[in-house]
Amino acid sequence: MIQCIGEKRLRGFQIGIYLLGLVTIILGGIGFGIWGTHISWKIGPVPIKWILLAVALITFGVMSYFDRNLPGKNYRSSIIWLECIVEAFTLACIFGNSIISFWDIDNMTESIVFILITAVIMLCLFAARIIVARTNREEYEMQKNADKHETEQ
Repeated sequence: MIQCIGEKRLRGFQIGIYLLGLVTIILGGIGFGIWGTHISWKIGPVPIKWILLAVALITFGVMSYFDRNLPGKNYRSSIIWLECIVEAFTLACIFGNSIISFWDIDNMTESIVFILITAVIMLCLFAARIIVARTNREEYEMQKNADKHETEQ
C-alpha cells in the first residue's frame, strides 16, 4: 500500500494530520478561553463558544480517523524535524497565555523558575518526540525489509 501511495504523499498526509491537530487545539483553546467571559457572541441562538468547541471536536474526529486509517503510520511519524516542529507549535498553542503573562512577572526569581520549568518541559517533550520518531523509523525499516524478503521468496 505504501508503494501505491508513495512516501512523499504519506509525508503530506502526516503534515495534514498535524495541521488538523493544531486547528483543534486553537479552536478548543479559543472556545474554552471565552467560556468564563461575558462575551455573548451568538450565531442565532447558539453561543460562539459552543460552535468553536463543536468544530474542534469534529476536526479532532477527522484527524483521528485519518491518523488511524491511513497506511504507513510508522513511516509518517518518523520524520524527526517534522515531529519537533509540531511539538514546538503545540507547546506554543497550549502554553501561549502563560508565555505572554510571563512578561508581567516582576520578581526575577519567579521569572527564572518559570523559564527553567518551561525549558525542562520542552526538552522532555522534544526528547520523547525524537525517540518515538526514531523508533517508528526503525520499525518501518524492519517492516519494509521483511516485506521485501517475503516478495523475493
